[in-house]
Amino acid sequence: MSVAIQPAGSPASREHYFDTVENPVKISQYEKLLGEDFASLQKVSKNGTTALWGVTPGTNNANVNKYKKLTVGDIVIFTRDKTAFASAQITYLFRNKILAENLWGQDNKNQTWEYMYALSNVKNLQISYNQLQNAIGSKVGDNFMGFRVLNELKSQGAEKLIGITVPKKHLDIVKYWWVNQGQTYDFEVEGDFLWSPKESKDGSRNQYYENMTLLKTGDIVFSYNDKNIRAIGTVQEKAVTTAKPDFRNAGSNWSETGWYVEVSFNKLANPFEPKKYLKEIKPLLPDKYSPLDKNGDGTQAYLFGISSELGYLLLDFSKLPKEVFVQNRIVIDESLDDQHENEILQKTSLKPREKEQLVKSRRGQGIFKSNVKHFEKSCRVTGITNKKHLIASHIKPWRFSDDTEKIDGENGLMLSYHIDHLFDKGFITFLENGKIMLSPILDLNVVSAWGINTEINVGKFTKKQTEYLKFHRENIFKSS
Repeated sequence: MSVAIQPAGSPASREHYFDTVENPVKISQYEKLLGEDFASLQKVSKNGTTALWGVTPGTNNANVNKYKKLTVGDIVIFTRDKTAFASAQITYLFRNKILAENLWGQDNKNQTWEYMYALSNVKNLQISYNQLQNAIGSKVGDNFMGFRVLNELKSQGAEKLIGITVPKKHLDIVKYWWVNQGQTYDFEVEGDFLWSPKESKDGSRNQYYENMTLLKTGDIVFSYNDKNIRAIGTVQEKAVTTAKPDFRNAGSNWSETGWYVEVSFNKLANPFEPKKYLKEIKPLLPDKYSPLDKNGDGTQAYLFGISSELGYLLLDFSKLPKEVFVQNRIVIDESLDDQHENEILQKTSLKPREKEQLVKSRRGQGIFKSNVKHFEKSCRVTGITNKKHLIASHIKPWRFSDDTEKIDGENGLMLSYHIDHLFDKGFITFLENGKIMLSPILDLNVVSAWGINTEINVGKFTKKQTEYLKFHRENIFKSS
């Protein structure tokens, strides 16, 4: 998660902030101007409105590269009058010069604020420049003139200052990959996976195959086939060793075992040819292990790591909203749970029985399940009371809970297994008044097939449960 500093102290900026942040924009009024971005903005809007902001290209396009560092979920801090006066979270990024001119006009250099982003969770702050300087390690006297995006270390300082409490070590940094698929394209994309041998035919090391072991949950993969990017996928699980899939005649010379990675692919309605955009792409290609040669043709190799800047550019070319792939929420990676479990087992301050109960609580068992039963007698959604068919599900996930919270009965709900899946993965959550919230990316066909009544009220929660549910809504629920 990055933090951007956005000055808003000039007369024009004050007016813009009032017009489009304090008073969110009604998206339907600009449907014709928004084009393909309209549907995406509707998804992230609240009651049809959303706060909007933008930056100009700047002198010699100085702001453009800064803007391209941003992604969904990043934080913006607004400054003026020697104060950081507000913060907000980015829900969508897009470029629209005509819309910007309609909303804000032009500056004295005839530029408009065309590099735009939608915002949610706008909060008022009262933080002095001195406090902000100390938090991010900037020089005394820094007046935060000009749009800037902070590096990771400075962003962490800013996040802590404004009260973002999700531990940084639990946030998976999304990386971007490019896979050149020939005859295996149909098999892999339709089957939602990647597969490669572990080494070259002569037994030598192969970096393109070793890259398979570097893929992490949440990483984004661009699928290149027949000169076009045809699909984009999100890594679901880290690499495991498997037998070679049935590729029919493809890969007949490959070894019988290799690396398998589960990937959720989305085929593009309009595939695009990177070679046509070589002028923009070429400066962002890696010097070594590049997926394209100097002429813009595909390299004869498999999996390549690419920069986030190139990843953002390819997402722009794909015409798909970035939030389809880059969620502004915690990435669930089971390896983090495994690591945390090992840390618990190594603790010398805990007795063996205490370690056992903490580990069992990860899977909704042991004393945690018994504690939850004191508060929850049935599945909140299905009404099932037979405990054999229910799981004790953490509200604030196990990996983010301290030792007390891990076994706290009020940090749990008894849920049917399919409801637990939706809740654990952030596809549903609950409001304090008992209403069910559905993620905009939840497939409603699944809801229908499972016969889930989403209109019911699941009942009252205890005070502590509402506190845990607040964490779930803000950090786990896929709100965009």
